[in-house]
Amino acid sequence: MRISLSLSEIIKVIKIDWNQIAADLIIYDPNLQQKNDGIEMFHGEITLLANNEKGTELEVIWDESREGWARVVRSSLLRYASPEQTPPPEPQEPPQEPIPVQA
Repeated sequence: MRISLSLSEIIKVIKIDWNQIAADLIIYDPNLQQKNDGIEMFHGEITLLANNEKGTELEVIWDESREGWARVVRSSLLRYASPEQTPPPEPQEPPQEPIPVQA
């Protein structure tokens, strides 16, 4: 049995544009999946979803094992943050771990 801990953070944004967000994040995971209601990265280990109907809150959910990449993803979302987002996530560099490849 594998136990996994999931974490999340809500980022207040001006507007959610899944196409633009996916275009920004594909450099970190060329196999990301853009869906109607969000984005999955690293085979679902990081997920982005709208947290409210107005499309002004973006929830980033990640497995504990992806903490390093989650910081990078959250940092990449800074350009979409609304002025109410306090404090903004700190900019992060990608971790040195390789991008996983599904066998």
